[in-house]
Amino acid sequence: MNKIASLILSRARKIFPYPITALIAVLVGSRGEPPIINTVLTVGALLAAAISVYVYNDITDLEMDRLNPQKKDRPLILGKVTVKEAMRLVYFSGFVGLALSLLMGIEAFLLCIAYIALFLIYSHPRIRLKKRFLLKEITIASGSSFSCLFGGVAVGSISVPIIFLMMFYFGYAMVGIAIEEISDVAEDEKYGCKTLAMVLSWKRMVKMFVFFLLVILVLSPLIYRQLGFNTLFPIGMVLMCGLSLYLIFPYLNRYEENKRIMLSLYIPWIMTGISVLLGSLTIPF
Repeated sequence: MNKIASLILSRARKIFPYPITALIAVLVGSRGEPPIINTVLTVGALLAAAISVYVYNDITDLEMDRLNPQKKDRPLILGKVTVKEAMRLVYFSGFVGLALSLLMGIEAFLLCIAYIALFLIYSHPRIRLKKRFLLKEITIASGSSFSCLFGGVAVGSISVPIIFLMMFYFGYAMVGIAIEEISDVAEDEKYGCKTLAMVLSWKRMVKMFVFFLLVILVLSPLIYRQLGFNTLFPIGMVLMCGLSLYLIFPYLNRYEENKRIMLSLYIPWIMTGISVLLGSLTIPF
């Protein structure tokens, strides 16, 4: 059990955002009154599916990851977990994810199949979508949109707020992934991958991120009524953009591996979900 837990926790930064994003979508789609059973099934299905695809990614990228000093402590690389044990977890968690999604209905089941299939293709040695330019970023960004859609389907509500979340998370992820994956450049170059982090300079990637935040900062107060949100939405989005800009701007000209940069990337993910949830509630302002 400790081996399995260590394997999952080593990829926590990638695995847990998907079920949390789905949970946010459930709360938004139900306007803060989620059905308990479907909420639990949604989080459980996405968690299991994410574990399956990311552990499989660890297995297929094992030799690549040995070159990355930031991944040297992962259980597979250290030999604490065997490939055979990891594959058992891939099969088991994938089955659990599909079984839980089937309990919610055929639409949720088909979405879960599509999510798992997309990420398995992304990692499969004979296909390797991650080696094709932009497909690495598009695939990972699509995972966030899948999570939002999955949460909406779970409560039977593909509303404007859900669609906004899908579009925001996709655009945000496309930019944020390029920044986050800069630590993978050395291994990607050796194994023939071509990513935005390899093509763009650090300064240009941060400028893209800043531009994305500025667009949200300007548009949120202007169009929130048309999107059906209350005034809590633009307030939250403006605070989110301001805080993220404050954290990232000092590093415009230089890259450092530190918590401040990572925090600037995760704040939009969390605060946008909260802002959309509060903005979709029925209140008299």
